[in-house]
Amino acid sequence: MKISFAIFKYFPHGGLQLDFRRIVTECVNRGHEVVIYAGSWEGPEIPGTTLRRVPVRGWTNHARAKSFERRLPAMRGDDADAVLVGFNRMAGLDVYFAADNCFALESAAKAGWRRWFTRRYRVYEAMERAVFAEPSRTMIMHLTERQKEDFRACYGTPEKRFRRLPPEIDPNRVRPASEAEAATIRAETRLEFRLHPNDRLLLQVCSGFATKGVDRTLQALAALPEALRRRTQLLVVGRETSRRFQRLAQRLNIADRVIFPGPRDDIGHLLLGADLMVHPARKEATGTVLAEAVAAGLPVICSGNCGYAHLVREAGGVVLDEPFDARQLHRELLGVLEHSQQLRAMQATAQQHARKVRFRGRAATAANIIEGCAR
Repeated sequence: MKISFAIFKYFPHGGLQLDFRRIVTECVNRGHEVVIYAGSWEGPEIPGTTLRRVPVRGWTNHARAKSFERRLPAMRGDDADAVLVGFNRMAGLDVYFAADNCFALESAAKAGWRRWFTRRYRVYEAMERAVFAEPSRTMIMHLTERQKEDFRACYGTPEKRFRRLPPEIDPNRVRPASEAEAATIRAETRLEFRLHPNDRLLLQVCSGFATKGVDRTLQALAALPEALRRRTQLLVVGRETSRRFQRLAQRLNIADRVIFPGPRDDIGHLLLGADLMVHPARKEATGTVLAEAVAAGLPVICSGNCGYAHLVREAGGVVLDEPFDARQLHRELLGVLEHSQQLRAMQATAQQHARKVRFRGRAATAANIIEGCAR
């Protein structure tokens, strides 16, 4: 059968984009004819698909998103009868992959009544309403129960339109069965960054440094006692211009303790080389990187608003209270790094848990839902 996919912006390494690629590839492998409509595309095309770029206009993100929504129907042409799977909220979708939390509820919490006076809010709320409110019949593939309950509370979306997807991570980000192999990878990774055997390596992997709280991590690192800070290195990995955060590190006098290597393809090796993942996100619908850390046996400190915070808690990690309190992050980070016994206990618990978890099946489950909708 023919399946159309729509995504505003594709680039390698993004969490949404990784899910997009896996699900599209699964549909191709099942023999379906796949056409992709994208507003922008970076990196290699997905084998076995036809890529069609949708010309969008606008100076702002919300203006470009609205332009994409308006132009897509005319672009589809002969594909108009194919099932349409969207990875961003917009009208006309048959299936929607809900990577984000409820925009209307989050905006109400942050901006209150003032949100009604911004065009950004009106555009995004209307596009979200087109998916979740009546008379839409869009099937919704959601990732956490909190997402579903928020959307239902806001729009009254019927329960029958939701389908939950399991977590999924790349097999190369799972802890090796051989601890000797894991130890070798750890040693090689730490050698690359010239770490002393007694140094602690903190890791944050994300796209959207502000949204994922990189500034919070920098401030927590700067708050450590000087002797401990000298033995701690922070690695911030992701596809984003880091100049703003480099300047912040300089103002905090920790520029020599922070590395911004950009995007990396060897995340599995970095997970094994690190001592602790820090992820104090301001907004995080799921946090696939948290599942990756759990599967690699790496302890995590994360904010309570992360959709996969329960995975961190189950693996013996630390979940911060909401609303976020910087003092709690500082205390937790200090406690873990200052007391080697606590860190070793967290690592042992995380590694033991990693041998039991299996995060697979999201792409196959999504493909089953898409096929059912098409039929």
